[in-house]
Amino acid sequence: MDGLPKAPDGPHASSPNSPSPAKFGFLDFIRISAYAGVMRLFTLVVSALFTAGGIWMIASGDSSGWFVSGFFGLCLLVAIFEPWFPKVRGSCEYRLLLTQDEVACEHPKRKRESIRWEDVTRIWYVTTADGPWLPDEWLLLEGEHGGCSFPTEVSAIDSMLDEIQQRFPGFDYKPVIRGGIDDARDLCWERRRQEVAGTVSAEG
Repeated sequence: MDGLPKAPDGPHASSPNSPSPAKFGFLDFIRISAYAGVMRLFTLVVSALFTAGGIWMIASGDSSGWFVSGFFGLCLLVAIFEPWFPKVRGSCEYRLLLTQDEVACEHPKRKRESIRWEDVTRIWYVTTADGPWLPDEWLLLEGEHGGCSFPTEVSAIDSMLDEIQQRFPGFDYKPVIRGGIDDARDLCWERRRQEVAGTVSAEG
């Protein structure tokens, strides 16, 4: 995947031929986020340099330095606080489909992803630095041979959270409530961990 993707792909689930589904998904969204991160860093550095240059011009008696320092100082502030700005997006193009057997996500410019409920082994909460223009909070349902990822802004997210509550006891909601604006992922549920907990509880 080279450069900025044409569509917001998100943290993909792996294909059956992928040696490690979790690693593939994580590295994939890191590549997607790289361009946005580099551009933000570039804006920060350039704005800081021109702001300093404007201040030097003012100190040298050049009145145009007020315009230079003022303009690029504003750009610097925008670059610093941009991750906390309100998200301005159109309607979400991702469509979440829930059935008795599986969960699937469709997008006009992305391959359909799906996974059977019984095949889910882990659920990740993933955040990226793509906001505010692209979805930056995702849920990734991972299985041994693939999975399904979707942004938390999909219209059916409430129904999905109901399914999670019923089907995946012990799901950790703290990362979802906390949110995030950086590239990160948190493990919210793991089948093996819940089976171990259930065994210990039964023995107790």
